[in-house]
Amino acid sequence: GAIRPVVTFTPNWGNILQGDEVTLTCELPSTVPEEPRTYHWYKDGRTIPGDEQILQIKSSAERDGGDYQCRINTGDISDPVTLNVTNRHVLLQRPPSAIYEGDPLTLRCHHNKGFSVFPTRFYKNNEEIKSEFPDSEFRIQKVDLNT
Repeated sequence: GAIRPVVTFTPNWGNILQGDEVTLTCELPSTVPEEPRTYHWYKDGRTIPGDEQILQIKSSAERDGGDYQCRINTGDISDPVTLNVTNRHVLLQRPPSAIYEGDPLTLRCHHNKGFSVFPTRFYKNNEEIKSEFPDSEFRIQKVDLNT
């Protein structure tokens, strides 16, 4: 069967603030030989403009949120990856892909420019997690069901 591409986000967050920039890339495994390709992009199942490997959203708006997929002229369509764009001051960000037990996980407290969140405090079940977060990121080495 044909090899399915994968849509990735840079930066790798599934939820962003209105006005943020995000780059979507249609990636194939490195084992696939390099050859001229035509890319097709889809949002919520509909074709959208763009025939390059990269789709760039310079200043996101809420309407940019949705399920993104890509297809290469020679292959299958990717699984959908969801981008959420929200109009808030502060947002807890997480990666767009599924997280499995044993995986590392980074959460980020992201804020609009001009809106200070220092010092950053993270909470779990309404209880503050005791630690210092100088860069507004909370890292978990290995996720378990109790994390």
